[in-house]
Formats: sequence, structure tokens, C-alpha cells
Amino acid sequence: MDRNWNIPERQLWCAVIDRAFQDAIDRRSAEGESARKREVLEARRWFIENGGDYRKACDAAGLDADSLRDRILPLIAAAEAGLEASAVPAAIAPARARHSGGR
Repeated sequence: MDRNWNIPERQLWCAVIDRAFQDAIDRRSAEGESARKREVLEARRWFIENGGDYRKACDAAGLDADSLRDRILPLIAAAEAGLEASAVPAAIAPARARHSGGR
């Protein structure tokens, strides 16, 4: 995979994945409005189901879909359990840096 993060299309797909990630780990969704709950559940399902749309987005972003998913699923589980991100093993942290363009 070409890892040139300066390509606008790649940056766009990284932003799409980042938004889905932020939605998926939203621990406050249970307290929010029903539309927000749906967004959070849809984002979680997107990562959990590992479907074609998710895999295409990762490919367009230059990310390994399986590796990213392996790191994100424990964060989703922690969010569902109401745990802070600091309660999740540190080995998961590098995925965020990679999927946000290394910044």
C-alpha cells in the first residue's frame, strides 16, 4: 500500500474513518437523543460487521482493515461497558495515530 498521506482522497477517507471511530466510542450515547444513539450504533456496527463499505474505506485510506478493526473493537467494547479509554491496553493506541495520518 502507498502510504502517502498528502493525497486529498486518502485524507478524506481517513477523516471518514476517524468520524466513525469517534462515534463508535461515544460512551455518552445512552444518555443522548435517539438520533445520536442510532449514529453510535451504526458506527459500532460498521466496525463490528467488517463489511465491504468498511473495507473499501480502509483501502481508500491506505489502512489495513483487519489490523485497524482488531485495535478498534476493544475500544468499542470498553465504550459499551462505560470504561475510560485509559482502561484499554496501551497497545491499541498506535492505531489512532496511523488512522489519523500519523499526526
